Amino acid sequence: MVIAVDAPTFDARTAAAGWILGHLTALLYRLEEEPALTIRPLPAGPTGPFVLALEAPGGGRALDGVVTPALEEFRGSFLAWSGRPAGAALAFEVRPA
Repeated sequence: MVIAVDAPTFDARTAAAGWILGHLTALLYRLEEEPALTIRPLPAGPTGPFVLALEAPGGGRALDGVVTPALEEFRGSFLAWSGRPAGAALAFEVRPA
């Protein structure tokens, strides 16, 4: 899974990436609620993209019930962030291995 941030300026992108880094642990804990899911965060640069390797024995369909709600909750928190830079947005991509 890839989490990317888009913002109109470098400073805005840096601020938004900082928020992601600060909240990424909460997303990992949320995803770990599914015992069949194995998660491994991979190194990223200071402004991303942020990559989480996900593995589930049942494949993509097994992930839908956990990953999609967790990402929507994460996006909702980002959008509710009072310090969110104008124009900053998150993009998620879940790709099969």
